[in-house]
Amino acid sequence: MLVLAAPTSAEGREQARAFCAFLGLHGVEAWLELVTAGGAGELQALLDDDTVHWVLVVASPGFAELSARIHTDRHTIVPVVLPGGRAEELPAWADPESGRVVPVTEFSAEGAEPLLRIVLPLMAPPPPPSAPVLADLDLDLDLHRYRHRDLDLGHPFDDRRFKAAAGITGAPPERPRPRRPRRPRRPRAPESPSTREPRRLHATVTDAAGRPRWHAFAPGQRNTVALSIAPGTTGIVTASVLREESITFDPAVGAELTVVVVLEQPDSTVSLHRTLFLPPQGASTEVQVPVEVPADAVEVCGAVLVLQRATVLLSAQLRGPVGDDDEARDGVGIRLETDAEITPDVAPPAREVDASLSFHVGGRGDALLVEPDRAGRLLHLPELDRFRDGLITTLGAAVDADYVHGNQPGSEQQVELLRDLARQGHTLYQVLEPQLEGATIGPRIQLLSPEDQVVPLEFVYDFGLPRPTARLCRHWLDALATGRCRCRPRSGPVNTVCPLGFWGLRFVIERQVASTTAVALGGDPSPGQMSPTRQTLPPLDRILFAASDKVDKFNPGERRRTVELLQECLGEGAVEVQSWRAWHRAVREHRPSVLLSLPHTEQVHGLVALQIGRASIREVESMTDDYVVGPGGGAGPVVMLLGCNTAVTDIPWQSAVAAFRRRGASVVIGTLVQILGRQAAPLARHVAQLMWGSGHETPETIGELVQLLRRGAVAGGATLGMSLVAFGETGWRLPEAG
Repeated sequence: MLVLAAPTSAEGREQARAFCAFLGLHGVEAWLELVTAGGAGELQALLDDDTVHWVLVVASPGFAELSARIHTDRHTIVPVVLPGGRAEELPAWADPESGRVVPVTEFSAEGAEPLLRIVLPLMAPPPPPSAPVLADLDLDLDLHRYRHRDLDLGHPFDDRRFKAAAGITGAPPERPRPRRPRRPRRPRAPESPSTREPRRLHATVTDAAGRPRWHAFAPGQRNTVALSIAPGTTGIVTASVLREESITFDPAVGAELTVVVVLEQPDSTVSLHRTLFLPPQGASTEVQVPVEVPADAVEVCGAVLVLQRATVLLSAQLRGPVGDDDEARDGVGIRLETDAEITPDVAPPAREVDASLSFHVGGRGDALLVEPDRAGRLLHLPELDRFRDGLITTLGAAVDADYVHGNQPGSEQQVELLRDLARQGHTLYQVLEPQLEGATIGPRIQLLSPEDQVVPLEFVYDFGLPRPTARLCRHWLDALATGRCRCRPRSGPVNTVCPLGFWGLRFVIERQVASTTAVALGGDPSPGQMSPTRQTLPPLDRILFAASDKVDKFNPGERRRTVELLQECLGEGAVEVQSWRAWHRAVREHRPSVLLSLPHTEQVHGLVALQIGRASIREVESMTDDYVVGPGGGAGPVVMLLGCNTAVTDIPWQSAVAAFRRRGASVVIGTLVQILGRQAAPLARHVAQLMWGSGHETPETIGELVQLLRRGAVAGGATLGMSLVAFGETGWRLPEAG
C-alpha cells in the first residue's frame, strides 16, 4: 500500500509518518512517500508502479501544484483526511468529489474504523451451512480487533466460533496461501539491551507462483524478496546483529526505518524504497520488493540498506545464482552478506547525518543519495575514477611546489593551487547539481565506498566557477578559522575563491569502507566500534611515532624535527620506534592512543606492505590486533597513515585503512593524494601543532577535529591538508582533557 502525502511543514511530515506507523502496527504494509514541489515526474512514476495495489492520498497543502499534472488509472485510490486536515487539500486526480473521502479522526481503532474497514480483509455474512463455498474460505483473517458492521458476533473474532456457527466441520482442503506481513505486537517499554533477543535482517524469496526459493532465483519471471528485521538465525539472514542501541525508538509507534534495495540490471541500476516499522521487541513489519530476473541471467546481485532518516545502520549484499531448479551452484545459494564495517554498534545523536552517499551499490560511478524526509535517489558520476586521477595529479604537482615555496599562506602558489582545485571541483559539482533536484547537502555527510574506490568528495566545490584570474576572498583566513563566511553556493563564473566552497572544509564527512571482511561478525564489538558504554576516545596524549628513512632522503633532519616537536608537546607521552618489532612492543607497554606513521608503501608478493625505519617491512594483512590496540580494554586508538604512495590506484590504500580498522582502530586518518617523504613530515608537524599546541579551538568530536586539521593546515600554507580523510565514526567524542 502506497501512502502519498505532500506536507509543507515539519508537523505535517511527522503526522504522515505517525499515520504509517499506526497502519504498520495494525498489519498494513504502508509505504510512505513525501511528495515535494516540482516532484510531479517522481509522483507519476510512483503511480505507474504495478507492484502497488492501493494508494492512500492524504489531504495535504503541497498537492496544489501537482493536481493538474497527474493521471492514474491503475490503482484503487483512497482519499484520506487526517486530523486537522481539509478535504479541499486533496488533489483532483484523487476524485474527492465522488464522496469517497475517508476521514481519520484519530490514530486508534475507533478513529480509523472507516479506513480499516476498507483496507483490512473483511468477512461477508456467512451463507447457509450447505453452501460448498464455505469449505474454500480462507478463515485465517486478521479481524480479531474489529467487528463487521453486518455481523455482530458479540465478542472478539474467533475463527473456531465462526466455523461452529457456520456448521463447518473438518479441515478445509489444503491450498497455497499468499504470504502476509507478520503483525508486530503493540510496542511495550523496551527491555535492557542485555536481555533482548538479537535481531537480524531476514529475507525470503518466492517466484511468480508464490513458491519459496532458497538456493536460486527463478529465471524469466518476477521474484519477490520479502525483508524484515526479526529475532532468530534460521533462513536467509545477515551475520551481523542490528544492535538495539543503533535505533531511536518512539515509545508509541516504535521506529520507522527505510529499506532500500539497489539492483544491478543488465543495462541500468534501479533502487526500490520501502518503509519498515520496528517495535522495541519482536519482529518488524515485512516489506516486499519485486526482482525481475531475465531469462538469461546467471546471478542476481544487489545491495540492501537499512537506514533511520539518512544514517545507514546496516548494509548487506543480496546475491544468489539463477536456475530453473531451486538448487545451489557450487554449494552457494541465495545469501545476505553483511558489509560489516558500516554496521555500527550505536548511532548517538552526534553521529546522525544529514545525507548519506553510498558508492558501494550499483555500477561503478553510481551512488545512492539518502536525505531525511526524502526518498533516496540514484546518482551517476561517469568516469569518476578518471576525474579523481586528474585531481590527484594536479594536487600532487602543486603540493610539491607548495613545499618548495615554504608553505606560505596566501602565496601566489597557494592561490593558484586553490583556484585550480576549485575549478576542477566545480566541474564535479556541475555533474552532481542536476541530479540533486534541490537537495540540501550538509553539514554532516556519510560516505560509503568499496575498498578499491577513492571518491574525492572533499574536493567538490559549489561556490561558482572561479575565473582564471580569481583571487582568494577577502575573509578567507577568518573563514578557515571560524567555518563561516559571507560567500555562498552559487552558479556561474566568479572572481574569488573561498576555501569553504570545498565540501571537505565546510562539511564533516564520515567515510566508511564497505567490506564483508572489515570487522569480525557477531560477538562483542571491536575496540574500534562505538557502543553504549564506549563513545569517548581515550586521552590523545600518548603517541607512538614511526617514519621511513625515506623521509630524510631529500631534506635531512625531517624525522628528527618531527620527533622533537612531539616530545615538546607531549613529553614522555611521545615514543619513537624504528622497526615493526619495536612498534609491537611499544603498543603493549606504552598503550598509545595515537599511532602516527610516515611509512613508505611497497608491494610484497602482491600484498600491500609498510616500511618504517631503514628496512623494517611488514605486510598490512599480517598485523595482528596487538599491533594496534594495547592491553586494558577501552576504545581503540586514532591511526594516522601519512606516507608516500598511499593513494596510488594500483595499490589501493584503503586496504591498509580497512586492516587497521578491523584490528581495532577507532579512526584511521590518511590522505587522498600521493605524499612524498619531504611533504609528509611537515604535514605531521602541522597536525601535531594543531592537536597539541596552545590557543586552538577544542572540538567535541573526532569529525570536527579532522575538519579543523584540514582548515588549519590550509591556513598555515600547507594545502596538502585538504586531502586529509578519516575512516570511522565521526561521532567519537574527544576527552575533555584531550
